[in-house]
Amino acid sequence: MKKTILIIMSLISLSISANESEMNKVLVQIINQINAIMPLIDEAKRVQPQNMRVKFNLEKFKNGRGEELNGVREDLLAIKKGVIEYINKPDLSPKTIKSLEFDFIEDRG
Repeated sequence: MKKTILIIMSLISLSISANESEMNKVLVQIINQINAIMPLIDEAKRVQPQNMRVKFNLEKFKNGRGEELNGVREDLLAIKKGVIEYINKPDLSPKTIKSLEFDFIEDRG
């Protein structure tokens, strides 16, 4: 019985790590896409007409109240930073489970 539980726990652990590995691969693709967008933001900034009534804010800007707000570039960099932090998060160490006082298992010491 204990061997069966141990095998099941091992399989669940492998399944979780495989799913996490796949997730990390997708997240790296997101980071690569954000990196690929950055030169496009530079190009859009270069070709954007200066005298537009409504301006698309590609970089940081100040609103009517003087508050500095993020543009598209800063938002994408914040997303990229968050994704990198998620990928590099520390693994949780396994916890030791204290046995029950009266678990009805003989101590064969």
